[in-house]
Amino acid sequence: MAFDKFDGNVELYKGPNTNSISVITEGHRLFGKNPNATQFTADQANDCFKFMVTKAKEFGAYVDVFCPDLKDKLGKKQNRYTAEEILGFDMTEYTMSFQKGRFGVYLSINKPKSKGSNGMVL
Repeated sequence: MAFDKFDGNVELYKGPNTNSISVITEGHRLFGKNPNATQFTADQANDCFKFMVTKAKEFGAYVDVFCPDLKDKLGKKQNRYTAEEILGFDMTEYTMSFQKGRFGVYLSINKPKSKGSNGMVL
């Protein structure tokens, strides 16, 4: 799946039906409606992730992030995780960024692309 980098502001939203915390952007109907909401810029993806996990633990909710390695490790069909699943995954080699996808903006957690034996991974 191809993503484009997102460089706007985001807030977090806890869906009532899904019981999950996800990223919303300026185009979302609820963005900016809560004066107490914390906004994050594109440079604050790591801070946003920490805040998401903290709030997921507080509310007993899931976290919606795009992390193919964690999804594969856990054998999940969706990119929705408990705080415990995320905290049990070693993310020291991963980078976080906001990406635009087919269904909106996601917090993406991936290993940085690096040189391999066959040249640059693209």
